[in-house]
Amino acid sequence: MYILYALFLFLGAVSVLPAQEAPAPLSPQPAYIALVPNVNDFNLFADGGWDGNWYVGFDSCWIVKLPGVPTGNYSKAFIGARLGRAKTRIKRNARSGEREHEIIPGKIYMAISSEPSFPSDKSFFLTTSKDIALEPLISETMPGLGESRWFWTEVPLRLVNSDRPNYLALWSNSDYFVSASSSPIVAGTKPKEAKEASAWLNRSIHGVAPRGSAPTPGTPLIGLQPALALKLVPRNSAVVTVGPLEITNLSGAIAARFSVRGENTELAWIELSHDQFTWERITPFLRHPPYIFTIPSRDLSRDGVYLRGAAKDSLENRGQGPQSPAVAPPD
Repeated sequence: MYILYALFLFLGAVSVLPAQEAPAPLSPQPAYIALVPNVNDFNLFADGGWDGNWYVGFDSCWIVKLPGVPTGNYSKAFIGARLGRAKTRIKRNARSGEREHEIIPGKIYMAISSEPSFPSDKSFFLTTSKDIALEPLISETMPGLGESRWFWTEVPLRLVNSDRPNYLALWSNSDYFVSASSSPIVAGTKPKEAKEASAWLNRSIHGVAPRGSAPTPGTPLIGLQPALALKLVPRNSAVVTVGPLEITNLSGAIAARFSVRGENTELAWIELSHDQFTWERITPFLRHPPYIFTIPSRDLSRDGVYLRGAAKDSLENRGQGPQSPAVAPPD
């Protein structure tokens, strides 16, 4: 009898427990189109070891031929490349006379076309060398080292072909980028099978991707393929929420931190404004928490500037946090 009474009490307690809400469905994933099924397999040259002379340069254009993409419920399109090993040079500090490492500056571009000719209206800025992980030096210590990463730039969805090939090109207009010793490196991979050339290297350009008809896009690459890809983003309702900044004064700098809520957060950074209307990124990207940034006093103003956190996810949804009150240098 006591057992039945206890069982009755247990069942009664269970019946009044609040029902748990079903977890929200996960967002759809982007579609990646490259010369290999898995874009993570581009793991040669750009992370360390022998660079293969695979530099992105003023005289070095990488071209791939991707298949037409079946139409789908896509809202955005991006083209991208996996890059690493940006180079530095030594300069003297004008005030202290000390040796400093300076990133060799340069811009990198990509293009998309239905044929291996890339006019200016199909060419897009991709990134600068300052956002690419630096190549380490054996006898030096420096910030900014790391593995190669994918960089993406949005293109009009109408430029992505469904019934014709999609040619992608990668190059630089910087005349500093003329060798592997001064230029970033594009990642590569060894395909399991390659019956015909779907990638080429053109070393005859001068800061501009090929724009005329030619018998071949360049020297065919059979045993190796560069990390150039298409990224198609499906329609989605994902939201990236960025929290307010927490600012701590340091010696000659401030530390700013914030939290991010969302799926598959890829990048976070700090933005600055002098007028609360125009905002610019002032920090490197962070790709994982904790999202804490050190901002030197020289990047601030005695009159005060406004700061906010920002982040984006793998679906290229972006979020910005609330702006801070005016921030001045701590010293």
